[in-house]
Order: sequence, then C-alpha cells, then structure tokens
Amino acid sequence: MLKTSMAALVALCLAAPLAWAEEPALQLQPANAASAAELDLAAIKGLGAVTFETSTPWTDGKVQFEAVPGDRILSLLGAEGRVVQATALDDYTVEIPIEDFKSGKAHIAYAMNGEPLPEDQFGPFWIVYRYDTDPTLTNDAHQARSIWQLKSLSVR
Repeated sequence: MLKTSMAALVALCLAAPLAWAEEPALQLQPANAASAAELDLAAIKGLGAVTFETSTPWTDGKVQFEAVPGDRILSLLGAEGRVVQATALDDYTVEIPIEDFKSGKAHIAYAMNGEPLPEDQFGPFWIVYRYDTDPTLTNDAHQARSIWQLKSLSVR
C-alpha cells in the first residue's frame, strides 16, 4: 500500500508543473458568431504589445504593465455591439462600454513588472487602464471594469 501511495504522490508532483506550464488563452466571442475562438498568449502579443506604468488601487505604487490595447482585440471581435462582456475565471462578469475599447483606454494586460500575471494574482489576463494619465479613469465604474483573472470577452 505504501508503494502505491508513494507512486501516486510522485505522479501528482510530476504532473503539477505541467498544469502551470500551459499557455494561457483568452476566449473571444465575436458579435453574432455561433462559436468562440481562443487566442493564446503568443497570438495576443502578436497584436502589438505596449508597455506603460501606472498606479492602481490594487497594487503598491506604480507598476509596469505589458498589454495589448483593447481596440486591437476589438477588431478581432467584429465590434458591432454596444458593450463588451468580460468574464473572469470565477465567473464574475462585467459589461464594459465598447467605447473603452474603441478609444484604446482599456488594455488587456498579461504581465506586470516584467513577470507573467499568475492566476492567483490578477492573471492570466487583466483589463487595466492608464489610471494616472486621466483622472476620469479613477472612478468606481472604471475600477469595476478592471476585471482580473480574465478568461473571456464577448460583444453584446
């Protein structure tokens, strides 16, 4: 019995890193489409990443984000709706006015301070704004739209 238990423990330990090594993917539900598509991290970065610094209500001081401007993601969604519904891994959902994406204010971040966003700390994706550059972005509405652990976006 001990031999079987030890083998099971070793198998579990060897399998665990494989789960963390999976490439994060963002599900996209285009407007009026029957099925969703997934963009892996490489595809998201291929849309043209930007780097910027800003403070947030959830971090200490200014942090540096690597992100893709929302308008680039929006172009893949065939944006014909009024809102983008964002859903987190825990199924928290928020509707974001499509203008936040069209204007480039909303960004899909995948790294902070040069490190990938881990699932237990905002990742794998986080909608962030450049809060320090525009005082209107520091209100409760924009904070509610700053959904972390983002798993999907759909146009409504």
